[in-house]
Amino acid sequence: MTARWLVLISLAGCAHAPAAGPPILPLRTLHLYETGVGYFERHGPVAGGETTLPVPAGHLDDALKTLVVIDRQGGVTVNGFEFAASLSNGLARALAGLPTGEEPVTHLELLAGLVGADLSVVTHRESVRGRLIAVQPGRHTARECDPENEDCTGSAPDSPTAVAEAQLLLLGDDGTIRTLPLAELDSVRPLDPTLVNRLAAALDVLSPRDAQTQRAVRLLASHRGEVTLGYIAETPVWRTTYRLVAERAQPRGELQSWALLHNDTDEDWRAVQVRLVNGQPDSFLFPLAAPRYARRPLVTPEVALSTVPQLIDTTADQFWGDLDEDGGLIGSASGSSYGIGGLGLRGSGAGGAGYGSFTSSGGASGGDAASGLLRVGDLAAVNEARGEEQGVLFSFTLAEPVDLRAHGSALVPFVHQSIDAELVTLMSADQSEARSAALFTNTSAYTLPAGPIACFAEGVFAGESTLERMKPGERALITFGADLDVAVTLTTQSDRREVKRLTLGPTGIEEHALRHRELVVEVSNRSAQPRRVYLPLPVITNAQVEGADRLDYHPSEATPFAVIAVGPATTARRSLIVREGLSRAISLTRVTGAAFEAWLAEATLPESDRQVLRAALPAQARCDGLTSKERERQHKAAGLEQQLERLQRYLEKAGGGEEPVAGAGELVNRILALETQLAASAEAQTALAEQQAACVEAVAEKLAPLKPARQP
Repeated sequence: MTARWLVLISLAGCAHAPAAGPPILPLRTLHLYETGVGYFERHGPVAGGETTLPVPAGHLDDALKTLVVIDRQGGVTVNGFEFAASLSNGLARALAGLPTGEEPVTHLELLAGLVGADLSVVTHRESVRGRLIAVQPGRHTARECDPENEDCTGSAPDSPTAVAEAQLLLLGDDGTIRTLPLAELDSVRPLDPTLVNRLAAALDVLSPRDAQTQRAVRLLASHRGEVTLGYIAETPVWRTTYRLVAERAQPRGELQSWALLHNDTDEDWRAVQVRLVNGQPDSFLFPLAAPRYARRPLVTPEVALSTVPQLIDTTADQFWGDLDEDGGLIGSASGSSYGIGGLGLRGSGAGGAGYGSFTSSGGASGGDAASGLLRVGDLAAVNEARGEEQGVLFSFTLAEPVDLRAHGSALVPFVHQSIDAELVTLMSADQSEARSAALFTNTSAYTLPAGPIACFAEGVFAGESTLERMKPGERALITFGADLDVAVTLTTQSDRREVKRLTLGPTGIEEHALRHRELVVEVSNRSAQPRRVYLPLPVITNAQVEGADRLDYHPSEATPFAVIAVGPATTARRSLIVREGLSRAISLTRVTGAAFEAWLAEATLPESDRQVLRAALPAQARCDGLTSKERERQHKAAGLEQQLERLQRYLEKAGGGEEPVAGAGELVNRILALETQLAASAEAQTALAEQQAACVEAVAEKLAPLKPARQP
């Protein structure tokens, strides 16, 4: 193992150390994006017509596809960029004569890649120069140890059971062929500088730290002057955390926004102006730095010819081999002589928490929806704020330049503002749970990124939640803990429905009605602090509500709220008068004459709708009669099927013995009669279905005047 590392270090040390390059252009500005990329801007003078950018090897492709030169003074003429070649794993291994694949390179594989090369080999006893012929691996002898007559726990190096050491087979400069045991090697040094450079390049690629290795990109310019170079590279995603400081007695609060930054580069940031970009520009990976080679088709002569004679290292009998017991070839040989050509390019390489959120559901029951004819009100429009994007990207510029050491992290403030904020109590839909919540508006000119938020009330920590992305002007309602001091009961005092209109829609008759309800709310506050309780209302948005201290609506919850203020250690009682405009559809295949009669009994239904219903009532009565016949047919058919199943079981039992059973013929006749009746019932079902469809069409024709007029 020691010799192996000595060889590797010696080979790597043969590479020429790069000369000191031009000065590095200092980093001045950094734009960090939510997509995990950063736009680096370096600015400074081009000394001697050259300057460099320290780019990690893993980021070289990004830099090459986005590198931009900004010369505001016009004093620099750019001639291009120069950088060290970047090799793929497959190409680096092939150039160094190493086996392809992703497996680690062994000592023997590294030496085998030097076959044919001129070497300087230093052993424990001597120094030898020559050309490497082959690397001979170690092997065991054939004789086995007999534990009854010998001590097999250990063997002397020259005993028959010893393992033969791997050896180098060398052609010396004096023409002598020598073998050198690997255990005696101190170092192996290739004498060809080209080979050394190839090995060094392969070592760079095979190193697990290759992606972090700095690759200097040199700017070549014809004139001196100030220049700005910009490029993108992968960076840690900047993230946001918030602090909300508020009091229940005040309608205002403080929102502090903090950004978490990470410098994952090997370069210290010195007075870097950092801009946090709240946007998601498209960015992708694209391989550019490593050379790529196109594959060409191999065109061969019609007669396959070899460059190596078949019998160069075998005989015809050995080449053919022998047959095993099943007639398959065994022991076949294939000429496999390889030339010794230095690095011999063998093989080929080829080249994408516990959230504080609180949802409550409200709305009308029984499949009711908002009526499009009866406009009662719009609870969704109450205090609704609309956010607006003011550009594609938002940029937060930190107030002070950032100093951050390499591989360091920092938490820095970027927005601190006074906002409209209320601490409220949010009830669940069934009034069983009360949650402490905060209601506030983004009064800044920026879109606030999503992130966790810690809430502080009355000067102490009150809980935490998460904040979704907020546009300017948008409101947020978040919950951050349980409010154990508030209890709510909601009871229904009255509930009545008035049918106002009937229309004929694509799914059937649509009933439009006004629903009137009186809901009694009792809010108990056991705390010494006042409370503003947000109670989700079980109503649709097409409604009017009276009796609450205030109404509110939040799109994120999709629920209207009744806001009730209650003092310390008191119980508040409110009577809520609710008026909703509802609609529901009933399919014509399910409507009945009884429904027609109920609509005709509605005092609030217009006379025009009554006349249409009266005209359609006889046709609907015929449909009801057909429906009754179908029910009778189904009932009778079910009875016949039960009789048939019972008789079939009797017949199966009767036919189980060897002797014929008396009466079996009668069973068969009865079964055949039942099957005939069931077939007739099926035919009747088909006829009734056709009559019912025609009857429904007749009812629809009579109800046609109920179709709403088309809007111009």
